[in-house]
Amino acid sequence: MSAIQYIRDERGNLTGVIIPVELWKIIKEEIKEETSEILNNSKLMKAIEESEADIQAGRVTSLEDLQKELGL
Repeated sequence: MSAIQYIRDERGNLTGVIIPVELWKIIKEEIKEETSEILNNSKLMKAIEESEADIQAGRVTSLEDLQKELGL
């Protein structure tokens, strides 16, 4: 399998990645399997739905506020 290639602009910023087709097929299959596991887990789906409802209702805490609350 050939190596992953990184594409950079004239300033050296990473702008893209070329992934060998065989590696991409493996990645796609793993994503498909993990997505299926999540979708078929009723407890996890319920937690995701509840989290989305909390976000929509504004029941969120910023990382900065949480760190202050925890004394970090």
